[in-house]
Amino acid sequence: MHVTHTEQLTDYPHVNIFRAEFEHEGHEGQWLYVKRKLDIPDDLPNAVAIIPMLGDRVVLIRQFRVPVGDYVLEFPAGLVDPGYGVADTAAKELKEETGLTLEEITHVSPALYNSPGLSDETAVCVFATCSGTPCTHHSEAAEDIEILTLTAEEAADLARRDDVKMDGKCWMLLHAALAMTR
Repeated sequence: MHVTHTEQLTDYPHVNIFRAEFEHEGHEGQWLYVKRKLDIPDDLPNAVAIIPMLGDRVVLIRQFRVPVGDYVLEFPAGLVDPGYGVADTAAKELKEETGLTLEEITHVSPALYNSPGLSDETAVCVFATCSGTPCTHHSEAAEDIEILTLTAEEAADLARRDDVKMDGKCWMLLHAALAMTR
C-alpha cells in the first residue's frame, strides 16, 4: 500500500484535516485524517501525558471535553510547543493543570500513536514524582478541571468501574502506574 496524493483541507493552529489518496493492489481509495501541529521537530512527540505520583498517591484530573460533551478522567497532558522538550512540557503542563511541581521523571515511553486510524498524533507517557499542593489556579481559561489524588486502592477501584468516562490511556496507565508502585 502507498499514498499517492495528500491534500490539506483546513488550516488551523493545532489540528488540521487532510485527505489522502492511496493505492493497494489495484484498489484506489481515499482516507480523511487529522494531523497535529506542523511546527515541531520530527523527533518530538506532539503531546505529553504525565502520570504523576504525589507521595503514595496518583494524580488524575477530571476535565470537561467538548467532543465528549461531558467530564472525562485523564492524566494531566498537553501539546509540545515549539522550543520545548518532553521534560519541559511535562513540567509546564503538570503545573498548569494541577499546580504541582515535577520533581523527578522516572520513566518515559516511546512516542505512541493515540488513534492511528484517525490521526498521526503521537504522545509520550511520562511517569514522574511531584510535590506541592494541588490547585487549578494556573489552568487556562478554557480548561474546566478538577484534581483527584488517589491511593492505589482508590485508583484500582476507579479503573474497575464502567460508569465513569475515562480516557483510554488513563485506564491503561492507571494499571501501569499502580504496578510500578508495588
